[in-house]
This record gives sequence, structure tokens and C-alpha cells, in this order.
Amino acid sequence: MMSISLPKHEQDKFRAWVRKEKAENQKECKRLMYDVTTEFHRNAVRNAPVNFGRLRSSLHIVFSNDRLGSMVYVNANYGPYKEFGTGKKVRVPLGYEAFAWQFKGRGVRKVNSDPKPYFIGPYEQAKTRLMKELNKMGFK
Repeated sequence: MMSISLPKHEQDKFRAWVRKEKAENQKECKRLMYDVTTEFHRNAVRNAPVNFGRLRSSLHIVFSNDRLGSMVYVNANYGPYKEFGTGKKVRVPLGYEAFAWQFKGRGVRKVNSDPKPYFIGPYEQAKTRLMKELNKMGFK
């Protein structure tokens, strides 16, 4: 499984800020979280490479009970290898080296497949949009 989320301390800071806000802003934050997450999911599904559609159908969304947190994850065990590639063709975006390292193979096979990024790009777009909108609302 592959999933990316904001650090726990950032999530806690966000939830504490929302609790102090008026009901109208709380509702707006929940709507924004829903919109950004569904857009991220839609873009990741659209960008996912297709052979039989298993990768696309393995992308899922889970929302927290308070609707202020969400996670988009890939359930297909080969999802990270499509994202980053394998063998000598591995390409990892800056800042994701530690994340990608957990999917490093054991060198048993020599398979060199090109990366077909579909997940991290939409995640970065969603994160940028979310932070921009929250900053407009007063979250720092």
C-alpha cells in the first residue's frame, strides 16, 4: 500500500485552529478538504497507467470522522513501482527519497521499467491548493 499524508503535528495544528474558528469557517474547511481530496483522487486515477484498470481501481479515499482529514491510498502492491520505476530507470522526485526507499527491491530480478508518475504530482497540486486556500482563511 502507498499513502502520503501531512505530518501529524501539522494535522494537530490544523484541527486546533479549526476548533477555534466560527461554525461557518469550520464548515468551509470540511468542504475544502472534501473538494481538494476528491480532486487529488480524480487526478491520480486519470493519470494512472492502464493495462487492465487494476491500478486505477485500487486508488481509494478515506475521510477522518471529523471530516478534517483524509487519505488517498493505492492498494495495488505494484503501485509504487509504477510511480517510481524499477532497476536503473528509477526516478524519485526531490523530497521523496526517504518515502521511495521503503519500496526498494531486493535485487532478485533485473527488471528495468520506466516510471509512470500518477500519484505524487496530483498530491503536490492538492497540497499547494489546500494550503493556499487555508492561508486565505487565516491558517498559518
